[in-house]
Amino acid sequence: MNIDLTYYRAFVLFITRLVLAAIIFKAGINKLPVSEIGGLVKQLPEFLRYLVVLFEIIGPIFLLIGIQFNKFQLLGSAMIAVVMLGASYMKYFVAESALISSGTMYPFTLFLLALIFLTEE
Repeated sequence: MNIDLTYYRAFVLFITRLVLAAIIFKAGINKLPVSEIGGLVKQLPEFLRYLVVLFEIIGPIFLLIGIQFNKFQLLGSAMIAVVMLGASYMKYFVAESALISSGTMYPFTLFLLALIFLTEE
């Protein structure tokens, strides 16, 4: 029996885009005001903290605008990917979370989701 599910690909990518955008946007909003950031982000230089928050708020917006305009999708997904790769690094190397732990794998999974939209044709 041959089951072809490619018909649902666009819908799955749309839902994935919405979920990724919502998660990252909420993370960015939760870091406002930037002067009161805690956790691992607090260990970054001040300009990087502002950049992280900016990328986490604007990146998801660009990802959603990218539904219509591909260049925005590329920019938004690149912004998200950079932040999530940095978050994975911070969790694994700075916080010394185990590689196969939710602390490290959660941002790395979001990084991989961002790469899907960065490499999508």
